[in-house]
Amino acid sequence: MVILFDLLARLPLSVLHRLGTLIGWVIYVASSRYAARLRENLQSAGLERSQAGLRKLLHANIRESGKGVLELPWCGGVRWGRWSPASSNATAGNVLKRRKHKARG
Repeated sequence: MVILFDLLARLPLSVLHRLGTLIGWVIYVASSRYAARLRENLQSAGLERSQAGLRKLLHANIRESGKGVLELPWCGGVRWGRWSPASSNATAGNVLKRRKHKARG
């Protein structure tokens, strides 16, 4: 598992997000129990009244759940110093630098 985390942590965040979206959909399609629970929870939350709005919310949730799963190795790799963040443009350090620069100017 550690080897897999290390390999995933070396990928750019944008690649992990694409893979995460795919994984989110695979899990949703493969697990009818998870899919039913997710739909039920979103309906009971009452965030959307229309079926079209609920479907959009469901699809966004599926995508973001998968992305979140694959962000764990990336964040861990940066945080634990297992790889060099200089090799990627999308690192937490670069994001923070850009935010600080925007705030100043």
